[in-house]
Amino acid sequence: MNFKSRKIGIWGTGIVGTSALHFFSAQDDAEVILYDARPISADMTQLCASYQVHIYPPEQLDLFLQECEYILPSAGINLAPYARYKDKFLNELDIFFSRYKNPIIAITGTLGKTTITQAIHTMLTHYGIRAQIGGNIGVGLFDLLDDQGNYDYAVLELSSFQLEHARLLKPAIAIWTNLYPNHLDRHSTLHEYFLAKLPLLSNQQAGDYAIIHESVKPHLTTHAHESVHSYFSHAIPERLKEFIGEYKTFPEHYRILYELAQILNLDIHQLPQVFDKLTIPEHRVAYVGTSNGVDFYDDSKSTVVEATLGALQRFPGKPIILFFGGVSKGVSRAHFFDNLPSTIKHICFFGKETQLLKKYCPTSVNSSEHQTLEDAFNHCVTLTQPGDIVLFSPGGASFDLFNDYKHRGKAFQKLVKELT
Repeated sequence: MNFKSRKIGIWGTGIVGTSALHFFSAQDDAEVILYDARPISADMTQLCASYQVHIYPPEQLDLFLQECEYILPSAGINLAPYARYKDKFLNELDIFFSRYKNPIIAITGTLGKTTITQAIHTMLTHYGIRAQIGGNIGVGLFDLLDDQGNYDYAVLELSSFQLEHARLLKPAIAIWTNLYPNHLDRHSTLHEYFLAKLPLLSNQQAGDYAIIHESVKPHLTTHAHESVHSYFSHAIPERLKEFIGEYKTFPEHYRILYELAQILNLDIHQLPQVFDKLTIPEHRVAYVGTSNGVDFYDDSKSTVVEATLGALQRFPGKPIILFFGGVSKGVSRAHFFDNLPSTIKHICFFGKETQLLKKYCPTSVNSSEHQTLEDAFNHCVTLTQPGDIVLFSPGGASFDLFNDYKHRGKAFQKLVKELT
């Protein structure tokens, strides 16, 4: 991919757009153009000025698409309505892979991508293996290129949006954490969602490795790959139990690390030391505080019902007041209510879809409807008793009321801290 003297468009000013701006501006005689339908920050405007990058205003999308020879869109942009420009579109992963020389460990899945990506980085560091980390975890891939000579591996968290149009990616080790319905407002069906993630494996050959969750296995029947090393589940195999000991919280993560250690010929007897170093990213069943004997937990990262069901299992025998809401992203959440534990004391529905969720909820389960998080929280505290668990695990996306799941989680934490 030679971009010398080419007119290159960057579509979007997020992490990918910023990373791409630095990358393409360094190409010989390339003319770089920027477009975003949203307001562009003062910092980005200043950066564009320093690189002499022209910014197209929001109303000139058609002109931007017509004039650019190549266009790098941010992964979150749905390209389906722009099929006539498909020959112009570049893929961030393809460009990165064509220029990255170290082996790649690539992670995708519906749940747990960020946690396991960080856990793998922690493990490699423990064993003295130098690893870069990037992708959907919040680091633009192009930012890894200049410093790659100082590292042994790249550990990449990859979303379905990033993988969907990738054609060249060939990770030495692929990890697929699980597959549940998600992003069906873009991918339409679970099968389409699976196909969007499939480029993680498509180019692997014998000698490459893939560690795949059992929930993915049925979808791979017509896409067999010689690279598959093992399938895993939440169940702990006997050979792993001696290395886990008291570590029970995230067994599937320990299983992945165990399999990866074997692939890399690492001393598996050091795994307990690795487990001691693991930390859980924010907003994932994170303890927030205690008030009047009631423990509050923030699981705002839960954007699908499977994550909420997993969080509920963390508190066996405890009465739980659950916050459930957000938006469904095209996925029906009716089946969630068929799997509720008997320990649910009350569900506080909040946000845009409260009426729909209340409709799904059995009359035998106590619940209430609230348009805002604040109203839901105020009602919640009137119900609590010592020994209760208050679990904020919405099981839906945050965009009805908040900028993202972090914004949502911090809003919940703020309410708890005001209470405590």
